[in-house]
Amino acid sequence: PSAPVSARTARRALADPFTWFDAEAGALTTAVERAAAMGLHTPACEAAAALCSSSFAISNRFDAWWRSHDAALAAARRAEDLSGEALLLIGLGQLRYEQDRCAEALDYFRQAERICADLGDVHGRSAALAGVGSAFRELGELRAAERALADAADGFRRLGDDTGVGLACRYAGSVRLELGDHDTALVLLDESLAAYRRQGSRRGEAMALRTLSLIHRSLGEYEAAARVAGQAREILSDLGDPLMAAYSMRARAKAWLRMGRIREAESELHEALGVCRAHQDRFGEALTVRTLGECALADGRFAEAAQLLTASVAGWDDMGLRLPRARALRDLATVREALGDGPGAAALRAEAMAVFTACEARERNEPWP
Repeated sequence: PSAPVSARTARRALADPFTWFDAEAGALTTAVERAAAMGLHTPACEAAAALCSSSFAISNRFDAWWRSHDAALAAARRAEDLSGEALLLIGLGQLRYEQDRCAEALDYFRQAERICADLGDVHGRSAALAGVGSAFRELGELRAAERALADAADGFRRLGDDTGVGLACRYAGSVRLELGDHDTALVLLDESLAAYRRQGSRRGEAMALRTLSLIHRSLGEYEAAARVAGQAREILSDLGDPLMAAYSMRARAKAWLRMGRIREAESELHEALGVCRAHQDRFGEALTVRTLGECALADGRFAEAAQLLTASVAGWDDMGLRLPRARALRDLATVREALGDGPGAAALRAEAMAVFTACEARERNEPWP
């Protein structure tokens, strides 16, 4: 049975929650496994799901995340607890998404969506659809992502779930940006920010601000992009989320690059790259390496740019993510042309444009650099 936590214990934990969690994470994971083995599927499922919202995600504790969910999922299935099963499938989808294994994430999210639809569980289905949309976005299936996220946001709105609205609208806004629809993207990000602020979620607010900075940059509003990304970084650093703070640093650095502040951008990018590597974040590493390649290209260091951009392409190949790979190829084509390899540049551009066209990405209508 659950027991109340004393005010003194709560104060001690909340005074430094990350230190508390670091000390207890192993015990919590083992507790989930023991509860599952003893047939206590309800507390096992609830505890495993709660760990998804902890620093398991922030610190990329992938092994503990898998252990807790795998054990609890087996217990839920033995008990024929479909609600618990769906909840854990969403958690496993999020795990695979965080590991940049987006095709596997999509499969878990779809399984959960089907179960929740059969159960008439609007909240669970909306959460699963938000996952489906996020995975489709990374896989370059932008129209499918748009549909799933619109359904997710609608479900969360009907339930009055501000956290869900904030998440679904943030993802949907990023998809509209990918499609080149800045006006709708801004409307969705405004809704996301308002929802997170009503909820009092500072981390959600910061994540929405980071996405907003990307829209400003795409519109050529570089000062606004840098300012908003800086706000996101400050919030995330204060909250103890170094990885997402690094993503915000990269967003600010890219705005600085567009403003000609190459040295400042590179310094910020090298710091962000170190954080991504420390967290084994392949997506963030490939993204940051590509931006460092763009800095080298803008500075006329073509051999260095070629090396960095080639490494970024290899990273996207490993993850099977075609749209960011195409963006790195487009930059690499510019390097090839600068090095006098016209045919090589043309081949890379053609390959990139084929992906932009297939994904209906905004670059298909943008001028080539």
